Amino acid sequence: MLARGEFERARGLNAQGLHEQALRHLRAAFHLERKNRDYRMAFTLTLIQLERYGEARIQLDEILRDDPTNAPANLLLARIAAGDGAANMDSAVQYFQRAIYGLWPDNPARHRIDTRFELAHFLASEDRIEELRAELIILASDIRDDPDQLLNTGYLMLFAHAPAQAETVFTRVLGRYPRNSEALAGLGKAQLETGNFAASEQTFLRAARANPENREVRKQLALVQQIRALNPKRRGLGIYVSADRAAHLLKITLDRLAACADRESLPPEARDDMAAAATHLETRRRGAPTAESIDARIELAIRLFHDGSDFCVNPAEQPAVEHLTRALAVEQ
Repeated sequence: MLARGEFERARGLNAQGLHEQALRHLRAAFHLERKNRDYRMAFTLTLIQLERYGEARIQLDEILRDDPTNAPANLLLARIAAGDGAANMDSAVQYFQRAIYGLWPDNPARHRIDTRFELAHFLASEDRIEELRAELIILASDIRDDPDQLLNTGYLMLFAHAPAQAETVFTRVLGRYPRNSEALAGLGKAQLETGNFAASEQTFLRAARANPENREVRKQLALVQQIRALNPKRRGLGIYVSADRAAHLLKITLDRLAACADRESLPPEARDDMAAAATHLETRRRGAPTAESIDARIELAIRLFHDGSDFCVNPAEQPAVEHLTRALAVEQ
């Protein structure tokens, strides 16, 4: 009873934010009943509140020595390791994994999903992209129909450069909530990243109608429309329009490179690309365009854009051209 009284007093003090005073009572309760797991865990949590991580780690190691599958203890060690910096990144991931697959005192399915989300955000913060993708695939499989969890997963997939998987997740949300503006914005972004510009434009139009105040959606819609206006491979274009667009794209990429690089400092292959582009632009009005000449201009424009990104210190940011050349490179 004495230990219980100390524990209850500590709970009241912790609720008031008086952690230092609570710690004294928890230490007393713990020493009176050293085998009481609730007292040890409360004592440990209060040490963490006071940022006394070394002492907390000792207590958590003791808990895991007696019960290696204790999921809450593994999660706390994961958080401590994550806060230690680069030296303990791998240890943090290992503790997160042990927490996910450990034993939880209640609602294990929910705790495992929440912990995997915490691991995913940690991996994202450390740019551990391959590991992040693996965790997100599992999350997408484990989540039922919680729209917030699915949206979180979808946007993390976009961060992890997995737009095709993100598209699937956002589509799941829209299957139940067709006017969910966040899901529409995410789907539009995923379609943009996969190069499906026509679908992306339609999705962003839906997103803008669902939430007219969203400036980012309007910005993304304008970007997609700019891309479609530049695209020489847009379906339904006549060959002359396609040729004109290919030449325009070639000029944009040539001008970008010329503006940000000293020609003499470029490697020979980049200078050759610039010379070839100039020749194409000078002779483009001679004779009827062909599919082959259009493809040649597109291929050259793609190389010039990469030349600018590779060899310029501060190349001009041209997101529409970047998205378009990346998509065209996949098609070529």
